[in-house]
Amino acid sequence: MNKNRLKLLAKIFIAVVLLYYLVDYVNYEEIIIALKKSDKQLIILVFLLSFLNIYLQFIKWKVVCNSLIGVFDDNKIWLSLFYGFSGGIATPIRIGEYVGRKLPFENTTLMKVSIATMIEKFASLFLVLIIGGIGGAIFLSKY
Repeated sequence: MNKNRLKLLAKIFIAVVLLYYLVDYVNYEEIIIALKKSDKQLIILVFLLSFLNIYLQFIKWKVVCNSLIGVFDDNKIWLSLFYGFSGGIATPIRIGEYVGRKLPFENTTLMKVSIATMIEKFASLFLVLIIGGIGGAIFLSKY
């Protein structure tokens, strides 16, 4: 099986699994009830902050792609990020994120993308630990 056919099958698989997930697991009535009971301003704030979060993830992934993988095309980096999100939702322990992030990068090995993804994840973890540690120290010193 050639590379393009395998890539197409991976994309189709991810799309089918995502559609199945949306149809089978999402209870739309519960979502509507929760939205009616919720604070609309907070929902709007969360919605707007989600775009900021995705953009910051893109910047982080772009830095990793530029320095470790040698990919400088922003469109491919965006595609890689969203394929990774989709693949992560569709597989246990988000293992599909690694394969999904590889799909737009034709001249890169899965191993290289996986290592870059792990480094990006550890950078996020390190940042959370540092900021959480500082926040915890401030909290403990005041209370």
